[in-house]
Amino acid sequence: MTYLSPGRPRSLATYLNPLFLGSDMARHSTLIGQFMKREILGRYRGSVLGLMWPFINPLFMLAVYSYVFAVIFHSHWTNNPREPAPVFPLMMFCGIVVVTIFTECVARAPMLVLAYPNMVKKVVFPLQILVVAAVGASLTFAVFSMLVLLLGIAVLLKPLAITAICLPLIIMPVVFLGLGVSWFLASLGVYFRDLGPFMVIMVQVLFFATPVCYPPSMVPKSMHWVLLANPLSIIVTQMRNILIIDRWPNWPELGAVLVISLIVAQLGYAWFMKTKQGFADVL
Repeated sequence: MTYLSPGRPRSLATYLNPLFLGSDMARHSTLIGQFMKREILGRYRGSVLGLMWPFINPLFMLAVYSYVFAVIFHSHWTNNPREPAPVFPLMMFCGIVVVTIFTECVARAPMLVLAYPNMVKKVVFPLQILVVAAVGASLTFAVFSMLVLLLGIAVLLKPLAITAICLPLIIMPVVFLGLGVSWFLASLGVYFRDLGPFMVIMVQVLFFATPVCYPPSMVPKSMHWVLLANPLSIIVTQMRNILIIDRWPNWPELGAVLVISLIVAQLGYAWFMKTKQGFADVL
C-alpha cells in the first residue's frame, strides 16, 4: 500500500482553511476508502451471516423496543390516549440512530492513533484519515439502521411522507460534528491514555442528556438549556418531525446546527494536524 506524504508542517491558518481540508480529503480519498472497507469488513469477519448483521441488529432492537414499550409498558410519547402503540418505540429509535452515529465515533476516537503505532513512527502516513474512515464506517452501519427505521414506520405506523427526503440533510450535521470531535479526541488520546475509559462514561451521559427515550416536553424549563446546548437534541427532534410527524425541518435551526458542526469539524482538523507532529515522541 502506498501512502501519500502529508508534506511539511503548515501554519495554523492553512489548516483552518476549508478548501485545504477538502483538498486533503480528496487527495487521500482512495486511502480513506481502503480503511473504511477494512473497518466494515473487519467488524464481522469470520461470522456466518457477515454483512447481514448490520441489518439484523437494528431489526432485532426495534422488535424488542416495540414489544417492551408498546405491549408491556403501553408507553405513550404524548398525552393522547389514542396514540398508536408503535409511536413510542419508533420515536425512541429515531433518537438511537442519531446518537449512535455520534457516540460510536467519539467512543473509539481516543484509541484510533494508538492502534497504529507503526504508522506513526515509521511511515509517512496521513493519520487524519483514520478518523474519516472510522466515521465513514459508522455512517455506513447507520444506513442499515435507518433502513430498518423507515421500514418500521411504513409497516407499523403509516406510509412515509414526502418530508422523509430531508433525512440526508438531518444526518449531515451529525457526521461533521462526529468528525470534529473525533479529531480532537484522537489527538488528545495519544497524550492522555485515561481519555478512552472516560469517554465510555461520557457516552452514557450523552445518551441520557439527549431526548432519546423521553420527549423534550418532559424536561423541566429550568433544564432546557441542556437541550439547547446539545446539538444532538435538535437533530433528533428534526428527524422525528420529518419521519413521524410529517413536518418539514425547522430550516433556521437545522442551518444553525449545520454551521456549528462545520466549525467544529474545521477546528478539530486544525487541532489534529498541528498536534500530530508530536505523536511519534509520545508513542
